[in-house]
Amino acid sequence: MSKMSLELKRILVLALLIFSGSFLTADEKTDKVDKIFAQWDKTDTPGCALAVVKDGRIVYKQGYGMAKLEDGIAMTPDKQDDIRCL
Repeated sequence: MSKMSLELKRILVLALLIFSGSFLTADEKTDKVDKIFAQWDKTDTPGCALAVVKDGRIVYKQGYGMAKLEDGIAMTPDKQDDIRCL
């Protein structure tokens, strides 16, 4: 497993823990997740799409960074790509 994928998995787990806490408001939770992924939310780095599911519903989705660097295509939460699940 590469160092990047291990780091990304740790960050995704942290994001899930943030969303599972009931002591934060929705805006506080999404702000925290956005801060975690800020380092990938640039026009010169590969990005990722994130969806948080609670009780079978998507409660937050966001794209960070670029889907295709060479063509300048930004990542969106609806961008079709290989899906990874933790």
